[in-house]
Amino acid sequence: MKTLQGRQFVERLQPNSGAACDELRDTQDKQTAEANKSQRPIDPTITAGGNVFSDTKNLPITYTKVNPARRKLVHHYIGPPEILRIRGNTIELDLPYDITIYNTVMVSTLKVAHTDDCRIA
Repeated sequence: MKTLQGRQFVERLQPNSGAACDELRDTQDKQTAEANKSQRPIDPTITAGGNVFSDTKNLPITYTKVNPARRKLVHHYIGPPEILRIRGNTIELDLPYDITIYNTVMVSTLKVAHTDDCRIA
């Protein structure tokens, strides 16, 4: 008796569950589109395998091993690390092991490295 009621309950919920998933997917797509309106578009020259410089403005001073009072003397950009993956408006970089920061950054903090003989800072 209980298993029969359980099956009937599940059969009644399945159509509603599918509709709820569709509505959730539609809402997520709308939110994504709205959030991406204000994002800076990715420069077409930025591709996986390319090199970019990363802005140091929002990085902790500890990555340079420099006295915090001398922040002005730190390079404005680090790199050029290689781009591993592009996900939306974020880019995953191949940072050296001695830089202990998160390797995924926003596009707005990057600057394209135009030459291959760039000095590593």
